[in-house]
Amino acid sequence: PGGNRNAALRVRVDAMDASAQTHPVACASHVAFKAAAVAYYVLCGLLGMGFVINFVVCVILLSMDFWVVKNVTGRLLVGLRWWNEIKEDGTSEWQFESADMNERAIDKKESTWFWTWLFAAPAAWSFLAIVACVKFNFDYLLISIMAIMLGSANVMGYWKCSKDAKEKMSSMANDVMGSSVRAAVGRFFSRS
Repeated sequence: PGGNRNAALRVRVDAMDASAQTHPVACASHVAFKAAAVAYYVLCGLLGMGFVINFVVCVILLSMDFWVVKNVTGRLLVGLRWWNEIKEDGTSEWQFESADMNERAIDKKESTWFWTWLFAAPAAWSFLAIVACVKFNFDYLLISIMAIMLGSANVMGYWKCSKDAKEKMSSMANDVMGSSVRAAVGRFFSRS
């Protein structure tokens, strides 16, 4: 009996090879805080729990989601990171960072997972905001607006970061192509 258990364990360990599943915890945490905030919001509304505790718990969950997405899952799942710096003159400057494509490849499934849930969360909160307006429940509308703002900040940051990364890749490809053409032309004329 013990031998069969060890063989089954070996099969499970082999199935969880790092090449097969690169970031399962990051994928789960990318959704966990979003789902927890929405679930808590809806349950508190249905159960008639107090607004203050609902507001505090939802804002904490939403803040945790914002931080995890911005600083952890974005880097791991799509190789992007963004932040915003305020200069001394008070102007705002977006900063972007993208993983070197030579370092590691981005898993297509994880990338799709990241972008789907990144856009789905503000959409879900927009729906809940409409429901709060229809029910004239304006205190709960405040929670929805907070969620939309935090989620939209991540959407905007990652959208700009993705656009910046694509521009850098295009520029790098053009530089490589240009230098290859120049080298080939140089070799051709040096033979003559």
